[in-house]
Amino acid sequence: MTSGWSVLTARVPEGVDDEIAAVLGDGSLGVEVASSGPGMSEVRIYLTEADVVASWRERAMRVLAAHGLTAEEAGLAIDPVVDGRWVERWQASLAPLPLGARFVVLPAGPALPQEGREAIRLVPGMAFGTGEHPTTRMAAAWVERQVTPGSRWLDLGTGTGLLAVIAARCGAARVLAVDLDPEAARVALEVVAANGAAGIVEVRAGSIELRGQHPVVVFPCQRRAHRRRLETRRRLGRIGIPRRGRRRGGCGTRVVRNRPRGAHG
Repeated sequence: MTSGWSVLTARVPEGVDDEIAAVLGDGSLGVEVASSGPGMSEVRIYLTEADVVASWRERAMRVLAAHGLTAEEAGLAIDPVVDGRWVERWQASLAPLPLGARFVVLPAGPALPQEGREAIRLVPGMAFGTGEHPTTRMAAAWVERQVTPGSRWLDLGTGTGLLAVIAARCGAARVLAVDLDPEAARVALEVVAANGAAGIVEVRAGSIELRGQHPVVVFPCQRRAHRRRLETRRRLGRIGIPRRGRRRGGCGTRVVRNRPRGAHG
C-alpha cells in the first residue's frame, strides 16, 4: 500500500548536497540528505500526491545541471513511498504527557489520566501535534493562561487540533482550526469530537484569509514560511508576537495577536 506521496532521489557530491537540497526542496513536503558512499550523498525530496511529477523532474534536472551534473550521473528517480503509518505507530507508543498546569495528553488506547489534570485524548492519525515538541508545549501553556471567556481563536495549521481543544476547554466561545493537509484536518475533527469540543471548535481543510475576525492566532511555522506570513500580516495591520514565542530558526509555534489596522499597544 502506498501513501500517495512520492520521493525524488538524486545522488550528488557531499560538497553540494545541502545547497541542492535547499534549492530543490523548496515547496516540497520534506527533504532528507543521507550518506551514499565515500564523498557522496543521496538527496531525497518528498512530494505530495498533488505535486506534478514531470514538473519536479524538470526542476531537478535544472538544479543538477547548475551544479554540473546530469540526471543520469545523479541517478535521478521519482518513486512512490510505501505507507508505513509511521505517525500512528509513534503516537501509539506515547505515554501520558502533562501539558501546562491543567491538562494531560493521552495517546490512543487504554492510558489512564493523571490525578488532578484534565485529559485530552488523541486519536491515531498522520498529523503533527502531540504536545511533545517544546514549542507546542510552550504555546499550549500560553493559550491556557491567555484564553478569556467568550474569546475567539484561530488555530492555523492545527495538526491534531490539540491547541484548539485547549482553547475550547479554557473558555473560548469560538475556535476555528484550519490545516492545509486534509489528513490532518480529518484527525483534528476526530480529536475535537473525542474531547467534547465539537460545539465550539470548527475544523476546516484548506487555508483562510485573515481579516481581523480572530483576535488571537496560533500557528506552527518554519523560518521561510514565517517570513512569508509576516509579510501577509504587515498588510493586515500591526501584530504583536510574545517574546517567548520568538525562536532562532528551525520550526516552532507562533502565537500572535491580530490587531486591526490602526490599533496600538
